[in-house]
Amino acid sequence: MKSTGSSSAKQLKHNLFYFLIISTFIGLLSSSYLLINMITGVGQSCTSLAGCYFNTENYSTIFSSGVMFLPATYFFITLLLVLYFFTSQNKTLGKTLYYFANCSLLMIAFFIYLQVYIYQGLCLICMVIIAFSAMLFASNRYLPKYLK
Repeated sequence: MKSTGSSSAKQLKHNLFYFLIISTFIGLLSSSYLLINMITGVGQSCTSLAGCYFNTENYSTIFSSGVMFLPATYFFITLLLVLYFFTSQNKTLGKTLYYFANCSLLMIAFFIYLQVYIYQGLCLICMVIIAFSAMLFASNRYLPKYLK
């Protein structure tokens, strides 16, 4: 006879894995899209509520690279950590993923600050990036179950 608790724990683990993979992949795609548009000089690359300034203003670069390099790198590293953790079950790697996902709160605060106070406009693609960062932060609640 199958244990219900064991099968529901496995199902939760699979659901968490797929959720993390999908959310990091969508975040990586959207931030990479904006980064590539900035590098190629396309300029206005997304629809927004009050104009997109991430590719046209002086604030759109940090250390001579596009500001979208931060979330693109964050989502790429998170995607690698998720894939390696769930395939290897390495506890140290899981703790790294846990703390790294907590850093998404800083990224969320940074991009909301840029949009509201510096650019004074909300970019829709940037809001998608913020939403998926918030989902990663929220899903972090379930990760410690696999670190014991």
